[in-house]
Amino acid sequence: MPIPRPANPRLTTFFGLSVIAILYLVVSCVGISWGLPSRKIDKYLFGGGEVWSGEKIYRLANAGEKLSQDRASRTGADVDVDPLKGSEKIDEPIPLTATDEDIAKIYLRYRLYTYQPDEMITMMALAGMRPSRLELDPRLYQYGGLFIYPVGALIKLCGLLGLIDVRSDVVYYLDHPDEFGKFYIVARAYSSAWGLLGVILVYAIASRLARSTLRPPSASERRSYGTSGTHPTATPLADARGSDRSHRAGLLAALLFTLMPVVVCMSHEGKPHLPGAVLMLAAVYFAMRSVHSRTEDSGRKTAPQSEPQAPARGGPSNNLPPPVACAADSVRARNFSFLCLCCGAAVGMVLSSWPICVLIPLVAWIHLDPPESPLRKGGGYGSALGKGGGYGSALGKGEGRSRHAAARAAKGLLLAVGVYFITNPYVLINAFVNRAVLRSNFGNSLAMYQIARIGEGFIRAVELTIEGATLPILVLGLTALVAALVRKHRRTDPTVWVLVVPAAVFFLQFVAIGAGKPAEYGRFGIFPNAALAVAAACLLNVRLLMRHWFLRLAFPAFVIAWLAAFGGGYLRNFHADTTDHASRLVLAERIRTSSANAVVSGAEPLVSVIAEPAPYGCPPLNFLRYEVMLLQSTEQTTQPHPQHPWLALRSIDAGLPSLTDARALLLCETGIWEGLDRATPISWANKPFDVRISDERSNRPESNPR
Repeated sequence: MPIPRPANPRLTTFFGLSVIAILYLVVSCVGISWGLPSRKIDKYLFGGGEVWSGEKIYRLANAGEKLSQDRASRTGADVDVDPLKGSEKIDEPIPLTATDEDIAKIYLRYRLYTYQPDEMITMMALAGMRPSRLELDPRLYQYGGLFIYPVGALIKLCGLLGLIDVRSDVVYYLDHPDEFGKFYIVARAYSSAWGLLGVILVYAIASRLARSTLRPPSASERRSYGTSGTHPTATPLADARGSDRSHRAGLLAALLFTLMPVVVCMSHEGKPHLPGAVLMLAAVYFAMRSVHSRTEDSGRKTAPQSEPQAPARGGPSNNLPPPVACAADSVRARNFSFLCLCCGAAVGMVLSSWPICVLIPLVAWIHLDPPESPLRKGGGYGSALGKGGGYGSALGKGEGRSRHAAARAAKGLLLAVGVYFITNPYVLINAFVNRAVLRSNFGNSLAMYQIARIGEGFIRAVELTIEGATLPILVLGLTALVAALVRKHRRTDPTVWVLVVPAAVFFLQFVAIGAGKPAEYGRFGIFPNAALAVAAACLLNVRLLMRHWFLRLAFPAFVIAWLAAFGGGYLRNFHADTTDHASRLVLAERIRTSSANAVVSGAEPLVSVIAEPAPYGCPPLNFLRYEVMLLQSTEQTTQPHPQHPWLALRSIDAGLPSLTDARALLLCETGIWEGLDRATPISWANKPFDVRISDERSNRPESNPR
């Protein structure tokens, strides 16, 4: 007997998607206030002594000159206008706390920065604007205007509503860092809100992909219903099962997206990578609608029963009745326009989204596929190029139709470029009036992201994909995509191409600049990871796994449990960083205790670091008491001042300098939340640190260091 469809499938889907959306909101709100600047760390920064006022920090750090409009106009918002000058001798440490001015620069960071090193550049971009004078150049262009301007507008709105004290007084925020921390919560909430739209889009993409790639009904199914159709919708049974499976695939994909570690991570950071990935998913969704425009439904509604119906796939509508053909072409053109708008908006959100623009010529190319083309009869799009010398011969109308597709792609790209410049007008303006700031910002980005060592980059990209999406999603997703592309006796559905091609191009970018990158670089993988989650959800709903109830439940449950464990680890660390058990606070207390015990002959401890102290890379210390030295090379192998106790610290992702006498060191590892047995490397929350502290007892031959 046929399996009946649910009484109200739309209501069931709405309920399931609502539950997943609520789960996403809970996940993104828990720990959203992690790692914010606060006066609570003053006991570590100043010990029991006098706490420096905001005015003193501002004056000694010379912040007024740094933030001056004249200086800012020549440099990008992410460029240090007062970089630290290194020593000519590479093996000579640089003193960082020799003067009060040096210490004030450090304290300024602890009062205004968060535990995420990149969140501050958005605030620097906003601080350089003067809206009353219409000076709105963010001087930050890898983060697009579609991110920076809305964050600024939301902060202003919160100020008008009395939720935040918004003022152009840096000294006030140095005295009230908790108030400045609310700015970061606004940026994080804006980024997280885009993730909610991402949940809906992932559902829509997965359900559409599953519906378009279902297996044709078996011979027994066709005999049972007396039909010879070759598509799942040819029988009531296949239609009911296919519809149910497509909705289940969509809901499962939305749940996997919600639980993926990289999504959990980026929904807690005030950065544009999650919004950019969501806009790329929106572009994929409209691309799917454009190449598969439901002309079949339009034909049923408009044409008489005697008229021929529209083709099942997204080919042109030249065999439809005129009213139906016009309706189908209108729907396709409208979706193509939305696709172009989303591509431009994605790049306008974050510059690294540019690979999504490959969808525009791809969809224009797919639109050339008519029912009589070899693309429909043979082995897919690739075979057409090999059997007729290109699309001109395959389509019969020669180069005319190819030129039409090229023109359409060019118009689409122009529309996307227009959207980008509308949301980032100062990129175009400064190309003529202030090229120095463009060179400063883009030069800083290019210095960090260079194409090199492709093999190493590939290995690193795979490692970070496993970390961001988890191993089951990588394996299942790749299996599903490969199976969809190499199926025999059936043409590859165009909806598969519009997901695979941009994800592949984006992954190539991920690989090209991935060599030697720290784990936080995994944030760039959100879009390809989401594509893998969609493909994995479709694979878990194929008919082979639907034959037995145990497999139908066990496989998805296993994958969900795996993601919940790994994504939950990120969530727990975000929550831990909102408490007194945060790794940096625990470490600060341990250092204070250990250094007090390690004092030799009244000498104060010497602290060696490999980066300038800031809240994300160094726990709060009493910099007025400690002598802090910056190691310029990780090859330094000697204790700088043997007469001093020595403390060398670093975050786990950084390089620890070589040390000659391991017996003279105490190793302290912290940062992993109690009950959690793994770190969360993409995130900076509850970061693990390695701390090495020399002790006079460890200099004795009989010492037995821990």
